[in-house]
Amino acid sequence: MSQYNPPNLPSEKGGDLGSAAEAASTASVNNPPNLPFQKGGNHGSAAKAASPVLGSVEPIPACPPVISARGLSTRFGKVWVHRNLNLEIQAGELVALVGGSGSGKTTLLRQIIGLLTPTEGEIRVFGEPLFGGGVLRERLLRQRFGVLFQQGALFSAFSVFDNVAFPLRELKRLDEATIRDLVMLKLSMVELLPRHGELMPAELSGGMVKRVALARALALEPELLLLDEPTAGLDPDRSDSFVRLIRSLSAELGLTVVLVTHDLDTLAALSTRIAVLAEQRILAYGSMQDIMKIDHPFIQNFFHSERSMRALQNVGI
Repeated sequence: MSQYNPPNLPSEKGGDLGSAAEAASTASVNNPPNLPFQKGGNHGSAAKAASPVLGSVEPIPACPPVISARGLSTRFGKVWVHRNLNLEIQAGELVALVGGSGSGKTTLLRQIIGLLTPTEGEIRVFGEPLFGGGVLRERLLRQRFGVLFQQGALFSAFSVFDNVAFPLRELKRLDEATIRDLVMLKLSMVELLPRHGELMPAELSGGMVKRVALARALALEPELLLLDEPTAGLDPDRSDSFVRLIRSLSAELGLTVVLVTHDLDTLAALSTRIAVLAEQRILAYGSMQDIMKIDHPFIQNFFHSERSMRALQNVGI
């Protein structure tokens, strides 16, 4: 990875964001700075080791799934949301979770990031359990994924700059000059201008809220990105623009992406695989074309209604 050369930025937060980071706004997303929490190299890449005697290439052990849910059951009171749910997501995939209202899509997403604990079963991320092994291990694991919540979940009392800077400051390992440089880079990655860093969340449009939340989710150079209804509340033009941004960043940064969505345009444009959540389990898991061949009432209603077929035709499916 080539070394990122930061622009000359003022060291005090009260400086001029616009003039300080015009150079950062042109920085390529392919050249992020060398961070102390970075795993090194391109995400998901592995080098083959040559035998010192024969010069042959030794096989690399198979990488564990980025996300693995096994025997997952979830109960709220007397109501079971999931029963014996199983799901594996490999590195580099863009997986959409779809299901009816109340099927447990967002619940599953919250369990993957550790906000909820399943009643039974286990979730592993990057081959490691979410909990146990000490606070340091858990913190390092969580630095490997970023989350974009449905409504953005920006801190209303923080400026755009401070919202994006928040996870970087929580590391307590970076000085303010470095943080400032990184925030400007992340804003440029989501196609925001340096002057937007001075705005408060109440001054942002719906599309800008999503972009700021995405910049914050990318602040720690994650390998896994989780999105809860990323285009909810956006008009068609802004929705299409945001989908293109996510797709571009996913390709350039080598991200694994998991998104919850009910929007067929987003689903078709972003996902490489679809996990259908119904009957308290993963009913089907595969490509859009494979899923649409399944004869099940939910799948027929979701993918083959008149409205659904129009949406899929718009994206060439």
